[in-house]
Amino acid sequence: MNAKRLSVPVLIALFLVFVVGCATEATREHVKLKSAHLSGKLYEYAPEIDTPNMAVTGGCDCCSGNILFIDGTRFVWADYCESTTSFAKGRYEITNDSLLIFRYDDSTVVKEYNWQRETDTNAMPEYFISRQAPVPASDSMVAFLFHGQIFLKFASRTYYCTVDTTRSPSSLITEMKQEGSWDKLMGQNN
Repeated sequence: MNAKRLSVPVLIALFLVFVVGCATEATREHVKLKSAHLSGKLYEYAPEIDTPNMAVTGGCDCCSGNILFIDGTRFVWADYCESTTSFAKGRYEITNDSLLIFRYDDSTVVKEYNWQRETDTNAMPEYFISRQAPVPASDSMVAFLFHGQIFLKFASRTYYCTVDTTRSPSSLITEMKQEGSWDKLMGQNN
């Protein structure tokens, strides 16, 4: 008797999870992506969609970042970890109306925390900035509308991307210029 009582609430809960999951998928609509949707904008990526705030979120190390769409063909990619930030740049193109393809240039810039500062707070510099080979050579995303807002989904993994409402494109560029990673990435300072 107790097993039957327990199983009914469990079945109802599973049914609700299934219905809500299907409803979320059903609210995604096709969007004809144009470079105007991206150009000059800063997008943020993470593994989950925060539906009430229409943002992306992820509470894990190395699972979020930004994509700065400089213009109609060029981008800068920032991948954040607790002690390291990697920056890559390259070109992107839109194909088949909603597929976004990224092609990375031949190097990335890595900003890495100076771990010596954990035992010597005066150790300098605070971060090392160096050029490294990129990984991967290309990536792709598919665009869709979700409650009227453009989102991008990585083709290779379950990560989502949408306009970053917490910072501006110029704030990312200013930060990168101040630390020296912008010039290194753009090939102005090897």
